[in-house]
This record gives sequence, C-alpha cells and structure tokens, in this order.
Amino acid sequence: MESFGKVYNFDPRVDSTLFDIASRVYNGTITDKEVREFGSFLNSHKSDFIRVYHATSVRNDIMGKGLLPTVKSRAKSLQVEYGFVYVSYDPMYALRFAEMAYAGTPGNNVVYALDVCIRRLLPDHDQLFNKRMWANVGDVGTTLAHSLIYGGGARIRGKVDPLQIHIYGVFDKHGNKINE
Repeated sequence: MESFGKVYNFDPRVDSTLFDIASRVYNGTITDKEVREFGSFLNSHKSDFIRVYHATSVRNDIMGKGLLPTVKSRAKSLQVEYGFVYVSYDPMYALRFAEMAYAGTPGNNVVYALDVCIRRLLPDHDQLFNKRMWANVGDVGTTLAHSLIYGGGARIRGKVDPLQIHIYGVFDKHGNKINE
C-alpha cells in the first residue's frame, strides 16, 4: 500500500487547485496552454494522490474484494481494454457509466471515491477516441491531462485495494442519492 501524500480533488469544497481546471472545461474555455500546464502539474506531482470515482452495481462486493480490473466476463462496454479499472474525476460522470452498464438491471448503483497515486493513472484511450470522433473540441491529445480534461477520467492498471476505497453514495435507478 502506498503512503499518502497530498490528495488533490476536483471538488471545490475540498480543493480549489483542480476545480478551476474542471470549471473551465465545463464552460468550454480551457486553452491548449492550460492543458499542457495541467500535464506539467500532474508530472511534477506523481507521488501525490488524486481523488477519483468509480461506480458499479450495489451487488458487487467492492469493499471486500476491491476494484478488480476488467476482464472479458465482466466487461460492460465494447470499447473497454482488459486489465484496467476505469475512473472519473466527477462522481456523477462515474454514475452515468454505471447507469449505462446496468440499465435494466434491478438494484441501485454505488459511487466509490478512491484516493489514487497520480503515477498509477493512465489515459483512457476509449474516451479520447470518442472525443476525437464525435465532439468538436479541437486537437485532443493522448496524455493523462487530455484524458482527465476532455475524457473526464482515466484508467488504472490492475486492482485497487479496498483500503483505498470509500463509499461516496448509493443512488437509485433514477440517479437520486439515497444515502451518503
């Protein structure tokens, strides 16, 4: 288990360092220079941690087993690459993926918060491909900074230990938070 350094968070109630970047992305005002600066920030803070989120069905034993990398038998997307756990910097964005993956399946979804060392994060190639193909966002690169900014997330090779995972909230099938 890695020792904790600083934990960065996109939530403005916790940390304004990354929130400013996220708000400019949402408003469509982020520049290529700011993307490069964010990449430099990530590279110079590889030993620090970042709060990211993953959502899945409440039926999965995440707190007991941890987050297991995607394998063919558990894949919920045609684009997924096996061997990774996919995460988002936005808990509601993570929830949307779970809602798509478990549409028509009874039960609620849980959003988990993970404090992950920045050096473990890798670009989410699938989301970057989708942005290049379907969104009008200009030149989308292949770096972790591009993945977080334009794709909304990243991926982690291998398992995420239960000790790094906390429940952010449980949501019903309508996206309503039913507990903390």
